[in-house]
Amino acid sequence: MHEPEHQQLTAVLLEHHALDKDDEVGRVSIPIDQLAVGEMQDMWLDLGPPGTDDQSSLLSLSVSLLG
Repeated sequence: MHEPEHQQLTAVLLEHHALDKDDEVGRVSIPIDQLAVGEMQDMWLDLGPPGTDDQSSLLSLSVSLLG
């Protein structure tokens, strides 16, 4: 089912390496039902540790999303 209350957008921040595998720096998940359809939203998000959905803050990221 495509029910917004059960979906989330996950952003993964990577550190790029030209000659080696990129490293994951952190990730954050945003519940889709928190986004207003058709509206631009500016928000600060706390990135959690790599490979998890833990929201303990390692870094804050500013994003603009069009819902």
